[in-house]
Amino acid sequence: MDVWLLILTIIGSILIIGVNIYLFYMYNHPDDNKDVVGWLCRIVVIVGSCIVLGIVLLLPLDIANSRGSGGGINTDILWQIMLICYWVFLVFLIPFMILLYETDDEKPIISRICRAFCLEFFLLIAVTGLALIAFGSMR
Repeated sequence: MDVWLLILTIIGSILIIGVNIYLFYMYNHPDDNKDVVGWLCRIVVIVGSCIVLGIVLLLPLDIANSRGSGGGINTDILWQIMLICYWVFLVFLIPFMILLYETDDEKPIISRICRAFCLEFFLLIAVTGLALIAFGSMR
């Protein structure tokens, strides 16, 4: 295993997390500090940004790993993990957090979560229908 490639990967991951937290701190609004939903949305945004930047930086890592005798890192598994995480965030977590954040603040948290789940269910039905239509029209 190439030690320098592994060290650069770890340092790059730490820098990605640090930059995302710093940027989110800089562009944060103080009115969102009032409840748990705001903090959950913040965590989803930070982790989602880390996943997107990780996918972008995974391509140079894959190329550097395949040069010469190889770096010894199994990038196929890394690609699968990152793309599955990206899909879960894109289809489930981000729309759910948007729907949860937009619910009425005066209602109890359980009713807010139930309403967001119901809206997410209808959204998933619509997305699945559009995906099946698009898949069926491909040749």
